[in-house]
Amino acid sequence: MPRKSIPVECRCRYCEDLFFLPLGRLAQSGRGTYCSPRCYYADRRAWVTQATTSTCEVCGKGFRVSPSVRAKGKGRCCSTACWSRHPDKYRPPPGPRIERACVACGKTFSVRPSSVESGRGRYCSLACWHPPGDIWRAVERRVDRSGVCHMWTGAVTGPGYPEMTFEQVVYRVHRLVLERKLGRPIAVGMMACHQCEHLYPPGDTSYRRCINPDHLAEGDKRTNAADNLRAGRHRSQRGATNGVTDA
Repeated sequence: MPRKSIPVECRCRYCEDLFFLPLGRLAQSGRGTYCSPRCYYADRRAWVTQATTSTCEVCGKGFRVSPSVRAKGKGRCCSTACWSRHPDKYRPPPGPRIERACVACGKTFSVRPSSVESGRGRYCSLACWHPPGDIWRAVERRVDRSGVCHMWTGAVTGPGYPEMTFEQVVYRVHRLVLERKLGRPIAVGMMACHQCEHLYPPGDTSYRRCINPDHLAEGDKRTNAADNLRAGRHRSQRGATNGVTDA
């Protein structure tokens, strides 16, 4: 017998009689609840009979609510559109809160202690956290300036270069910073070269996350290869010099 034809014992939700249903049909959504269409429609009529009329707290429209929904504290609005406009939808959840000042607009707002411990809770709203068109504020939120190199803390590409998406456009952040420093786009065939790679030990490529404008310069592939040679990181310099082996 195929596995999907194995009979499975079920109990009707309305009449509480036992009945058998093939395993294949039981896996379908809504199957195995009622033993017959008669019990299904009888249970639906019972729900309509027990349902009470309620008034939407937003638009004032009357609608039917079952006792089970009312017992859960729901059924206050007639639709999801009205609930999205209800003031309680965005009410902060209960629990201890900390009063903080928004670093963008200075407005006072409350935030959970766990958000402060994880480094969040600096902005009062999405508009302050991500204002439209202000890409540099989005960049500043992901930079660690504690050292000589301004290290990017956001997403990186496969080779380890900083990358971010802003308004559905992908940017290479070190190129973006260099273009701001130069006051013009990077020329065709040129690249943003790091001048701080000699500060890191052989085999360490974390310098690629640096977006310090003083450590970036415009250059072509020949210039970049010469910088790698001086720092001992060129592909031709194998072994302990640059951390690359023939294996």
